[in-house]
Amino acid sequence: MKEQCVSIFVDESGNLSSMKDSSRFFLLCMLFHDQSESIEPLVKKFDSDLDRIGFTNLCFHAGPIIRHEDGYEYMNWELRYRIFSMMMAFARKASFRYRCICIDKKFVASEEQFIALIKTGITETVETVVLPRWHNKYIKRKEI
Repeated sequence: MKEQCVSIFVDESGNLSSMKDSSRFFLLCMLFHDQSESIEPLVKKFDSDLDRIGFTNLCFHAGPIIRHEDGYEYMNWELRYRIFSMMMAFARKASFRYRCICIDKKFVASEEQFIALIKTGITETVETVVLPRWHNKYIKRKEI
């Protein structure tokens, strides 16, 4: 029997600091995957495609591959583009959804405002992505 749940993966980019040397933006990205919809064939194809060009167990990181750093600095542009294209093909075919909250720290006056913006972004994501798609499928209501 297929698992009856939605997995949520969360990743951030940037930091909470408002110092000049820190990044201007803070991103909080959430990926939602209905476990009853297998992506295993797509993962196997992606792994096979990478194997075919000589990369086994490659841990894909979009930022470094684009910026030509952190393990990708030895690869030429064509190879990095090819790997990135493979990942994009995988992402287009996979049955997951995602949302990113982007906060421009230039317009944030306090830590409290920053936390409020994150909470609002998460709440809006749950209300517009999670509940409409999966509420009736997985969330059981108790009658009072």
